[in-house]
Amino acid sequence: MADDLVYTTALLLIANPTHNTALNRRKQLIRMQPSNLTADEDIKFIAALFGSKEASKSSVLWHHRRWLFRHLYPMFPPQTDPTQCDSDSLEDMHIPIDVLRSEFTLAARASEIYPRNYYAWLHRYLCAQCLISRVKGGVSGALEVLFQEVEDSREWMELHVSDYTAAQYLFRLLIMLRSLSISVPLPPPSFPSDLFPSFAASISTAYDYSMASNALSLVASYPTHESLWLYLRLSCGALQEQNDSATRWIVDLVLTLTQGNHPKHGQHALVQKVYSSCRTDDIPTMRKYALYFLVWTTLLQRDGLPDDVIPHILTDAESTVTYLAELFG
Repeated sequence: MADDLVYTTALLLIANPTHNTALNRRKQLIRMQPSNLTADEDIKFIAALFGSKEASKSSVLWHHRRWLFRHLYPMFPPQTDPTQCDSDSLEDMHIPIDVLRSEFTLAARASEIYPRNYYAWLHRYLCAQCLISRVKGGVSGALEVLFQEVEDSREWMELHVSDYTAAQYLFRLLIMLRSLSISVPLPPPSFPSDLFPSFAASISTAYDYSMASNALSLVASYPTHESLWLYLRLSCGALQEQNDSATRWIVDLVLTLTQGNHPKHGQHALVQKVYSSCRTDDIPTMRKYALYFLVWTTLLQRDGLPDDVIPHILTDAESTVTYLAELFG
């Protein structure tokens, strides 16, 4: 009877990856002693299901996978009161580092199968939370996997420039890095060297700079992709806490993009690159996104704009540019 249920629920999930009743029945089978289905076996089965588009975007399937991990691996410190435990969190679970590395790979594959896959990125984020807790616990190899995850996520952004979910994940990863007290050398950024310190800084500071530099470079290469402008917003918001001068330099650079339809002689190479990456028909779109970025920065720095300015964003771009030039000047 139990074997029949294992096969029947498997067939149901192949036909319909969102079949919650089948998933709940498999949970019951796993809890049974003796059991005809183990958590390890179900983890492998669910991973195989994620090869289909319908399964890779199934929220209940990703949730079931995390339930399997919580069933299989202990929490530290042990949680005696279930009501105090986040039912979907993997934080503080003793999940092996190699397993977490495999989960990052699985989530990336699912995001290829179903683009901008929110549930795959959520799973990846929850695994990253677990990895951070393992780094804090001094687990061997955890820090190396974390560094690799940051680099893999950045590379993903460069290859999937329309995937804003990836930018949001990378930003959240940076926020989590701030909880670590580790020193690393700063990488060279795209902006002038006199705007950032040359000494070794905390890991979060280093990634603040490298993230802003990466976002700026991507915007210069693909200036008509709104997701990359949003990525630049996130990175500038983080960078401003470390170095307001570097943020101001980026704002001034973007401001030049809203003034005129052609680069002027002597302007920064990044400005030249933006215009060379734009067809003539794309310049209004690029300027619109640059303008939105400036308005967002103004709201961030000045605690809001006068009421009469907001309508100009859509109806009178030239007036808004003039206003912002005076404001930042």
